[in-house]
Amino acid sequence: HNSVNATNEVVQPTQTIVAATTSNFENILTAKGLVHLYEKLKKIGLADEDNFIHMKDKEVTELCDTQVLELNVIDKIKFKSAIRELWRLRDEEKTTDHEQSKPVQQQLHIIKNALVLLIGISKYENKSDINGVYRDMENYRKLWQSKYNYRVLPEKEDQKWFNKEWWSFDDIEEFVEKKRWELLDIDKNLVHDALIVMISAHGNSRGIVPSDWDKKDKVKSAVVNICGLHGMVCP
Repeated sequence: HNSVNATNEVVQPTQTIVAATTSNFENILTAKGLVHLYEKLKKIGLADEDNFIHMKDKEVTELCDTQVLELNVIDKIKFKSAIRELWRLRDEEKTTDHEQSKPVQQQLHIIKNALVLLIGISKYENKSDINGVYRDMENYRKLWQSKYNYRVLPEKEDQKWFNKEWWSFDDIEEFVEKKRWELLDIDKNLVHDALIVMISAHGNSRGIVPSDWDKKDKVKSAVVNICGLHGMVCP
């Protein structure tokens, strides 16, 4: 009934509309012209599709032959087809649920032909030398060259850079600037699928400390910024 508020306005009652839903089973039977069969199944309490999900073919045949359903030959064929359709839909739902439950996997990039740059800074003007750098460089070279078969620079024939111990700020930038072009062939096509830069040196929160670093000198107090190197490696 309607109610009246303090201002004598008629207040309409709230109506809740519930949308009717149909099951897969009902939809399948309806599509096959077996609405009368669905109504009959409702009367005997067998309209729930879960009753048929785990049935075997033999059990479906036996149900079709019962006098309770009173099915003719054509309806029996349609009913068996409807049950198989129901089974197919349930299998698809299970497959979908299984796929959605799988964790999202990141696409992996497999590196097969990387170019590796080695920079080992062991000698310093205003900081202590690092004795283990030479050994680090040997181990890195064995790892990338012998185990992974990657090309490692500098190569032994490169007298300017091979086994270099003292690296100024300019040396580091020059080395990366020149060797990055080894990623490409003469036609500027990529010949390596990754660039790996290994650096052993003193460092701080701002970057790599070069051999000529001097905190008292405004120019030489600069360190090699890692982000700056990243920006250089793409020719």
